Amino acid sequence: MGPDFEVIKILTELLDELDIGDYEIKLNHRKLLDGMLEICGVPPEKFRTICSSIDKLDKQSFEQIKKEMVEEKGLSVETADKIGTFVKERGHPLELLFKLKQEGSSFLENSASIDALNDLEILFKALEKSKCIGKVAFDLSLARGLDYYTGVIYEAVFKGGAQTTRATKTEVLVSVLGDDLTQAAELASELWAAKVKAEYLVNKRVSKHFDRAKESRIPWMIIVGERELNEGVVRLKDIEAAEESIIPRSRIVEELQKRLSS
Repeated sequence: MGPDFEVIKILTELLDELDIGDYEIKLNHRKLLDGMLEICGVPPEKFRTICSSIDKLDKQSFEQIKKEMVEEKGLSVETADKIGTFVKERGHPLELLFKLKQEGSSFLENSASIDALNDLEILFKALEKSKCIGKVAFDLSLARGLDYYTGVIYEAVFKGGAQTTRATKTEVLVSVLGDDLTQAAELASELWAAKVKAEYLVNKRVSKHFDRAKESRIPWMIIVGERELNEGVVRLKDIEAAEESIIPRSRIVEELQKRLSS
């Protein structure tokens, strides 16, 4: 979920910087969509053609889509109505996720849906830590780009503006020793907000972090492991000087900025 988190986070930063007004990032998951269709009784060979119908819901009413699915694509009225109950679900990511994971949910009886919900829980918690989840809507009707997506599906909906990208030299690598994306998301987002050029890596192997820093010529590392989490600190490492300092977690952004400007 790391790459998906980073793309969504950067997208919100770009759209905020463009100051285009209100927007939202609509988000769904390919496996959740397939699981939904299976639960509703859609034959696997019709998944893609039914998805193409669902894809039109932002332009047509469900009654129009239902007519197409029944009269042109051969679904029963009962199956189409079941789809209708699902695709109307949208809302705050964590709130809707909680609803879909409650005991008795049809999604918990489908293995693909369970995988998708677990993926989305990791992603949503990371987005919450990075303070951009308020820009995201979990929308079960989203079916964009299914020929290209194998996991998370997302799109930005706004009234105008153009997207740009920026290339920068990374100043610090946020190294989380383990598998907790939320720790990386929170710390990296604080650094990005402070205009520090940061990237992150979540991996249990310490050597992977040092290899990444050396190969990418990143001068600083912020290292966070289980011990650091328990003590409320991080390790700040100067790669070139081979020096390391213990810094309180609450002061790391300020401290790094001082060292970068000196």
